Amino acid sequence: MRILLYIGRMNTGGAERQFALMARHLSELGHEVALVTLFGGGELIGDVPPEVEHVSLHPDRAGRARNLVRRLGAPARLARVIDRLAPDVVYSALYPSNRIAHRALAHGGPPLVWGFRIAWMELDWSRRRAFDYGRRHAPEVPLAIFNSRAGRDYHESEGYRFPSTEVIPNGTDTRRYRPDPERGAAWRRSHGLAPEAFVVGSAGRVVDQKDPETFLRAAAQLRQRLPGARFVWVGAGRPAREQKVRGEAARLGLDGDFLLAGNESDMPAFYSAVDLYASTSVGEGFSNSVAEAMSCATPCVVTDVGDSAFLVGDTGWCSAPGEPLSTSELWYRASQLSPAERSSRGGRARARIEAEFTPQSCALRTAQALGRVVRPEEG
Repeated sequence: MRILLYIGRMNTGGAERQFALMARHLSELGHEVALVTLFGGGELIGDVPPEVEHVSLHPDRAGRARNLVRRLGAPARLARVIDRLAPDVVYSALYPSNRIAHRALAHGGPPLVWGFRIAWMELDWSRRRAFDYGRRHAPEVPLAIFNSRAGRDYHESEGYRFPSTEVIPNGTDTRRYRPDPERGAAWRRSHGLAPEAFVVGSAGRVVDQKDPETFLRAAAQLRQRLPGARFVWVGAGRPAREQKVRGEAARLGLDGDFLLAGNESDMPAFYSAVDLYASTSVGEGFSNSVAEAMSCATPCVVTDVGDSAFLVGDTGWCSAPGEPLSTSELWYRASQLSPAERSSRGGRARARIEAEFTPQSCALRTAQALGRVVRPEEG
């Protein structure tokens, strides 16, 4: 098949990283793949293999007002690229890109597949317009691919009605995300974390959806029972939101025990540095960070949102969202495991990712789903 993938840009993000992996592995399966982006550049463009043609509708940078004008003209530009590349199918992802791809094909062309990577999020006015557009035009799109069952259920509850849907979990690059004790120890040293400390880590944007306040309150509870515990949050947010988190940490008396580390380029080292990975989110679809931590053989405690409980299976622990006491109890339970028990649980977590959530399996299932749209008589 000739497959055209379309997304806004290749900046750091879960959807963008998945598209880079998908481009690589669809190509390895023998498909002819092109990746089209609205804007050029992005940290992840280097992850796209050379055999995948990359086309940027607007390679150069521009200001916000000019980019808005570019978005308005994007459907016509994308339509010309589709005519030139003549793909068998177009697969887009994220609300704004789905809208642009749909408009580009308004007058005919190959079948369009929409991708959805979230189960819930607060929508600003721009995303809300794209969300509502998607709901109106969903019946015209032959297939929607969701990365979680929770995402499909959420969109259906919001009135999305597609002719067909498929749930294909994200793939995790187990070659990149693997246990590395040496890099983990170096990460600890560079961040002032003692080798003997029990370290609970989390990663994600500093936003309400990730609920850093519950993380901090659980940390305060655990420290009462385990004074040597330390807590790290990797990720960034708006300055005011970060300041609110630091203020809450100070109020809870966590100064010196909690580190808001900002964005991190070496995530495998971080996952290998912490003894326990914690997700306190109140809303998720498929959590890439949980899967990455599992791939690094780090046991996880997650909240029962999205597909997180399904993802960890019996390799980790699950609590209700917004409940620091029960979350802290699970953290404490994990801290009382012997090193051998914790290693065994982490090994089972990695084995689960290797068995069920690899980029290869994601690409294969995606190719099969796209093929059924291209050749519906074979479906």
